Amino acid sequence: AIMSDVLTCIACRQTFDTPALQRSHYQGDYHRFNLKRKVLNLPPVTEELFQQKVKELKEKQNTKEVFTGYCSFCKKKFSNQKTYDAHVKSKKHLEKERIAREDASDEELEGTRTSITRKPIDQTPVAPKKEEEPQYKTEEEFIAEKMKNAHKFEEDECLICFRHSDSFESNIEHMAKEHGLYIPDLDYVSDLGGLVGYLGEKVGTGNACLYCNKIFRDAEAVANHMRSLSHAKLKYDDDDLDEYEEFYDFSKTWEGVEGESEFDENEDITPEQQQQLILKSGKGIVDIDDDGYSLTLANGKRIGHRDLAVFYKQNFSSIARRDPETTKAVLNKYKALGWKTKVSDKQRIAQRHQQRKYFTEQMQVGVKSNRLQKYFREQVLY
Repeated sequence: AIMSDVLTCIACRQTFDTPALQRSHYQGDYHRFNLKRKVLNLPPVTEELFQQKVKELKEKQNTKEVFTGYCSFCKKKFSNQKTYDAHVKSKKHLEKERIAREDASDEELEGTRTSITRKPIDQTPVAPKKEEEPQYKTEEEFIAEKMKNAHKFEEDECLICFRHSDSFESNIEHMAKEHGLYIPDLDYVSDLGGLVGYLGEKVGTGNACLYCNKIFRDAEAVANHMRSLSHAKLKYDDDDLDEYEEFYDFSKTWEGVEGESEFDENEDITPEQQQQLILKSGKGIVDIDDDGYSLTLANGKRIGHRDLAVFYKQNFSSIARRDPETTKAVLNKYKALGWKTKVSDKQRIAQRHQQRKYFTEQMQVGVKSNRLQKYFREQVLY
């Protein structure tokens, strides 16, 4: 387990001795490069490899040949070889060249021939075939271009409207009140600055929507998308918790939820004990809610009474419609710049840890049951 006094960067897999070094690392290009890779579900790279890629990219840009062409018959300039070649073959150019050849003498014609000027930065030969093939950007070039054109959010800058607030805390409050972008389970956030910084990199560098992860051309297009579709919120479902897991600490909710297995890790278990462990992992304490018509299981799931089945089968609109006064009343209860944890949130947290405990015990059962299995190898002569 990582000690609480050790500052880390999960995206780059590095540790820091002081908060100043961590903040300086967050503002560097190397950290933004790895954050972009994380958005694309790619593993991080080392700082040495990053510096090597940057050096190679600069050398490649410096060796690019600059082409300048001029057609004296048509009085036109060209900066691309393909455009110039297409112009020389056009009917309009051929007609002007024919007229000029008929009217001009050999000396005059020599001075009016088409000229091409090349300004090579580097004399490295370029294969002719590669000029005709379509140029596809490599992964490093694509990420480098995205980082170059990225919008770097300041800590007091809104991710939705780019408005600057007086402080970091005021910016968090502004995004919650004006755009509905709040931090879920704020009581369990262990690195609020890192979480908001990651959201800024996701919008400004990755150009991805915070809710649906759709990619756009720039940060402004992402902001327009989130405003128009009400996507100015975090997708905080069970399948999406891993994205923000490094910024949360749910250790205080594990008490009474995750327990040690009653069997020793190195102890062999009998089939009866195996069945007992499987049944136990699926059962738990059942609480009756205050309404008397629903049960809450230990894994967080709720079971309703059969007499209310007609109400459970109703389909309601997925869009919550609230009047301004109700919204204002809810915002007044916004605790510490975040929504107060609801009962459903606690049930979801308990359910996640209950499932983690179940899968861990199931894996232990599989490993220990392996020792009871006898393996035979068929005696076949080849």
